[in-house]
Amino acid sequence: ERLAPTRRDVLALRAYVLRAQGRFADSIVAYQQVIAANPNEVIAYRQIAICKVALGQPEEAVPMLQEAIRRDPRDPSIWLMYSSMGTALLRMRLPQDAIPWLRRAIDENPARAERSSLWPRLHLASALGHVGRTVEARRELAEVLRMQPFLTVRGYEIRSDASPVVSQNRYVAEGLRAAGLRDHAPEDADAGLPSDGRLSAVGPGPTPASVPGAATIRTDDLVRLIAEERP
Repeated sequence: ERLAPTRRDVLALRAYVLRAQGRFADSIVAYQQVIAANPNEVIAYRQIAICKVALGQPEEAVPMLQEAIRRDPRDPSIWLMYSSMGTALLRMRLPQDAIPWLRRAIDENPARAERSSLWPRLHLASALGHVGRTVEARRELAEVLRMQPFLTVRGYEIRSDASPVVSQNRYVAEGLRAAGLRDHAPEDADAGLPSDGRLSAVGPGPTPASVPGAATIRTDDLVRLIAEERP
């Protein structure tokens, strides 16, 4: 960056790193520089849209995605644009409008890779749940749970503590609840994750069923422990 700060690839990499660091506002500025250098850099429009959604501004993401699609309607990864569009519309509380975009994202993903279809299917299940199309919502949710068996409403809901993203997450979570997603994983769920004896820096996620040298307690045990022994 010090040697060639205005090179297009340098600008794009800097913008991507900022986004990966969660510095979404800074990433938007950097991607705007990419677009200024090359207005046909469609990935920059989508990345700005992703940052806008992360900042709780989905209504500002929509025109960026529309512009990206207009500039390159034959982009091999255009299904990603469709997925982002559907996600933005859902977060704007427009589930009926979101459904066709999310369906196109799933149908037009040429790789049909499971992991890449996870999020559009998840958001499609929520959108269908919101409009009362429960049978279809449950079908999509079944595919999501096949890929991510321990997903819960609460796990999605607490993905961010920043406003207005919190209320938008809750809206998506309400749709998932209507689609039949459980609030919490059962206590005896075994994710098949071996313990390595170390604490994880990851927040919500799969947990070992047991830890060497420790006793596993359940919620009822914890309530009693707090009440009786006041640890």
